[in-house]
Amino acid sequence: GMNLNNSITGSGRSDRSQTALIIRGMAPSRGNRTSSTFINGIQVSDGTVTGVFDFERVEVLKGPQSAYFGRQTFAGAINMVTAEPTDYFTGYVSGLAGTDDYYDLRGAVGGPIIQDVLSFRATGRYFTRDGSWKNNAEPGKTLGDQSTRSGTLQLKFTPSHNFTVNLFGMVA
Repeated sequence: GMNLNNSITGSGRSDRSQTALIIRGMAPSRGNRTSSTFINGIQVSDGTVTGVFDFERVEVLKGPQSAYFGRQTFAGAINMVTAEPTDYFTGYVSGLAGTDDYYDLRGAVGGPIIQDVLSFRATGRYFTRDGSWKNNAEPGKTLGDQSTRSGTLQLKFTPSHNFTVNLFGMVA
């Protein structure tokens, strides 16, 4: 019931800048979205999330969701819930490499700043891949190159047992 496609009807593009979210067979057209993407319940304006990868869970909600998520959710919504900062130190690094200068390096680190009051989680990603076609206008170069450098920082502030503030920022 769900598909992600790298082109939107009528946009004339077929790359990562125009990701179409298709739920229940309802494909968006240029300027007309039928579903929306959210990070921690906050709508992502263009629906494209290329830099966030450190999720606790991904919720796919099929069918009209306007009562909970507002407009542009007639076909459904995707809510990506990021992993929360913890009160203990944690982290990981992962990497992939392949042909055509394909590299995908990811990492996360987190832990307490002030025990039981303030904690953080930071992530980073470096992704690159050469294109598949020769660029005759520039010898030695290719067409279709992709590159992403992104990072996130999340802070969790809990001054009392019944009050918590979560701050999330992303650079892509």
